[in-house]
Amino acid sequence: SSGINAEWPLRPGLEGTPRVADKLAFKMLDLNESYCPVISEYKEGIITEYNCLSQRIVVKLLPQFQNAMQKSGKFEMDDSYTSDVIELNLKQLIEPKLI
Repeated sequence: SSGINAEWPLRPGLEGTPRVADKLAFKMLDLNESYCPVISEYKEGIITEYNCLSQRIVVKLLPQFQNAMQKSGKFEMDDSYTSDVIELNLKQLIEPKLI
């Protein structure tokens, strides 16, 4: 199962400051198999860290969304890449929804 919830696009967008332990659905800029930038499908995760000064956010993806982050292309480098945790700027989240 893809885990994508049909209601996410209908939910109101995230307003204000997210908090640790909030559950989010969001899209983000990603690379496809050809390494071209694309907007991802919705991913769902729980905020584990948020710095309001730098706007850095760390999200632990729920298990059904972790495979979507794994890469296996010829340009992938290190084995320490964790596909279940992503760190990005709050402004990089596309259509974030509090769920």
